[in-house]
Amino acid sequence: MSTTGALILRLSDDLVLHVFSFLRAEMLARVCALSRRMCAIASEDLLWYGLLCEELGHGRLPGPSMSHVVGEWRRRWIAWRRLEVVGCETRSVQGEEEEVPQASHAPSPS
Repeated sequence: MSTTGALILRLSDDLVLHVFSFLRAEMLARVCALSRRMCAIASEDLLWYGLLCEELGHGRLPGPSMSHVVGEWRRRWIAWRRLEVVGCETRSVQGEEEEVPQASHAPSPS
């Protein structure tokens, strides 16, 4: 085995996934530019599900199922961030103590 090169490239995919679990979304997105292998690992749904749970709370998301579309949680996280960027805010729902994300710029019913 060569002693040159980045140590992370010599780790198994499972270990790299564990290391990536400590990264924020912005860094995971940058990792995708390194190589196909690193991009595949950084795109793993388990990572993005965890990031979305941090944003919204575990009780608000369904558990990751085995029969989902690959990349589903990354797409959901990106969609959530887009909602935040355009000014969506969290509002209370009548009759519930928990706050549920609501669009602040929702079109009015016609």
